[in-house]
Amino acid sequence: MAPVVWLENVWIRSGADNRWPESKLVAQTTLGPAEAACAFAAAFLLEPDAHLVQDVVMQRKGERKGQFLTFRAEFLRVAAMLDACLLLLVVGQGGVVRSVELCESGAQARVVDEAGAQGALDAGALVVAIDFESSRTVKAYSWNGCWAPLKLLANPEAPHSHLPTPPPAPAALSVAAEACGVREQTADRIARAKRATLNSELW
Repeated sequence: MAPVVWLENVWIRSGADNRWPESKLVAQTTLGPAEAACAFAAAFLLEPDAHLVQDVVMQRKGERKGQFLTFRAEFLRVAAMLDACLLLLVVGQGGVVRSVELCESGAQARVVDEAGAQGALDAGALVVAIDFESSRTVKAYSWNGCWAPLKLLANPEAPHSHLPTPPPAPAALSVAAEACGVREQTADRIARAKRATLNSELW
């Protein structure tokens, strides 16, 4: 099993008539992990869903004030809320890929090799590359380049997590519900999205 060494290994194949996927700048990593994850939500979700995810991400940041947050952990938590397939790559110094994880709808993220990453992209996965040491950007890649809005899970599962996130306070649910104008429905969606964050693991 060959690992993904360079980001380009996800789409460049030996002996093939290689082409490059469409790319989209999501955020600068200078924003910080939580803020970059919120920018991703704004870029790929409809506005009500984006606000819901952003509330969850920023509440978690507030609860962990003073603790070290990682881009990988924040994006895995967002990916766990989505009814979509994401291929998450963290790129380190010199452009060398440090980690490659496939985040499938309702499932725990898993490490994949080069063949698995290429297969995921070919099957329609959205590739998200976090390069916080070189280009300091978060970019998305896709073959079709249509960037259709992603959807949240309707009934997210919540596999065991070693570091579960506390449930949102009733006050937070109330504020979010009133902001959307659909108090009961949105509060329920916030609770379901919160449970979905338990799918991911820390760096």
